[in-house]
Amino acid sequence: MRIAHFRINSIHRSGFTFLEIILVVTIIGILASIVVPRLVGRSTQAKVMATRAQMSTVKTALITFEMDLARFPTSSEGLQALVNRPSSVPDDDYRDGGYVDNLPKDAWGEPFIYKHPSNHGLKDFDLTSKGQDRQEGTEDDINNWDGIDTGSR
Repeated sequence: MRIAHFRINSIHRSGFTFLEIILVVTIIGILASIVVPRLVGRSTQAKVMATRAQMSTVKTALITFEMDLARFPTSSEGLQALVNRPSSVPDDDYRDGGYVDNLPKDAWGEPFIYKHPSNHGLKDFDLTSKGQDRQEGTEDDINNWDGIDTGSR
């Protein structure tokens, strides 16, 4: 009989107590509250860096366009002038295959905003990503006139 009694007690003692489970859940919650914000910040930072790299690609294509044609695309021609020859440019002057295969987008999947001439003085053109909120003119915008990408030759 003693053996049967011992088995019944060992079955009840093999699980975790409610207090132990609450303690583990609390510790996991504390760790998550520390780690998750850091990972989220890194994701946003990585997207900003990727957007800057894409802006650099567009800037290089714009400068090459300007070197070939002695002008930047107009605002109305837009960045599409880097992919397809604008009607105002003679066939012989436009580079075969264009200046980029397709127009890069920012890390949030949005097209860049291009303006020429620049509205900010010293640069040849304005190039903007609307940033994470996808709204132009807000604090998270990434611009070439902020020193992120110089836009100068």
